[in-house]
Amino acid sequence: MAQKGDFALPNPFEWVKISAGKVTIEEYGKFDVPSFEISKYPITNAQFALFLEDGGYNNEHWWTKLGWQICKEEKWNEPGVWQHQQWNGADYPVVGISWYEAVAFSCWLGEKVGDNILLPTEQ
Repeated sequence: MAQKGDFALPNPFEWVKISAGKVTIEEYGKFDVPSFEISKYPITNAQFALFLEDGGYNNEHWWTKLGWQICKEEKWNEPGVWQHQQWNGADYPVVGISWYEAVAFSCWLGEKVGDNILLPTEQ
């Protein structure tokens, strides 16, 4: 569970450890990849709701410069399909978010748990 002190994401949440190794990407060559942890389950609406409740769409601190600019220009204040019943069950994976929103959530979560949380890269 992503947890620090009294902060914890609602279940299901679990980290899975990935061992260090080499990865080959045909167009770019071979890479040494250090061990890391990744979320075992997709982020749910209930988990993303904590970001919303904490002012995630009103705090530039968690956003990239371009992401914040787009957020304000497009007047984002929640995921695109947040109000659609077919997509908004508490335990459903959050959908209708951009890469910028996912990065902002990751930065926010990292700050909450005191760790550096990033989206996975191609490697």
